[in-house]
Amino acid sequence: MNGPAQPYIDRQLQREAAFRLLVPFAGGVGQAWLPAWVGLLGELDESMFELSDPRVARAKLAWWGQDLAAGAGAQHPLSRRLLDAAGAAGIEAAAWTRLAQACTAMTLVEPAPADWVGADACWLELARAVAAVEGALLGQPVDPGVVAVQTQRQRMWRASLRDAPEQGLAPPSWADAVRDRSRVAAAWRQWAQAHGEALARESAARLPLHRALLRTVWQWRLSVLLRGADPARAIAPPALVLLWRSWRAARRAAAAADTGRSPVPS
Repeated sequence: MNGPAQPYIDRQLQREAAFRLLVPFAGGVGQAWLPAWVGLLGELDESMFELSDPRVARAKLAWWGQDLAAGAGAQHPLSRRLLDAAGAAGIEAAAWTRLAQACTAMTLVEPAPADWVGADACWLELARAVAAVEGALLGQPVDPGVVAVQTQRQRMWRASLRDAPEQGLAPPSWADAVRDRSRVAAAWRQWAQAHGEALARESAARLPLHRALLRTVWQWRLSVLLRGADPARAIAPPALVLLWRSWRAARRAAAAADTGRSPVPS
């Protein structure tokens, strides 16, 4: 599907290898709106963490909340594409406002959390707001705990690739370690050990398509990082490996979307 929203969607999908096959798979499971949702989450992430002036970030996030809450009066093509989804009709304006407010709160976290307990707590309200909207769009519950661990991990990854680990909202010990290429494995091992329960929860969960794709790529990516490889080698699996993993993840997500069936075994 092309149109005014497509450049925004394409730019965000290109930021993460897990989403390279999202568009065809989303169409195959009747969720053609899903790339627009992933695109919006990417736009919000950039606004929260990658703008140099926090005042501009907060103004932009407030604008997104107003635009999405406007419903049929939305101006941004990405908002309009997303609001065309069948599930969007049942989302109250307040839910979009809460999402924007939760994003804005992330720009106010200062100083960096001292430990993983504090870091994890920072993501809870945002995860709840994302899960509420996402669940309405999907017509099925979304686990905020899984949203939190995936969003935190994704932000830390983006920050490390930008050589700006302070944008990861992680403890200083992680940021210091990830700056040193010889300590990258230790940094991610520290995170994985602190999040063993959350990762097990993610592994066992019935996930919607985009989160299933993220999960399968991160299962590969984390193993590469923990072996001490250069992070550049962990951006994407080889093409055939990515295709195979993505196809399996999409198949499981399609099966899990039918609550009357169990996910297809790995």
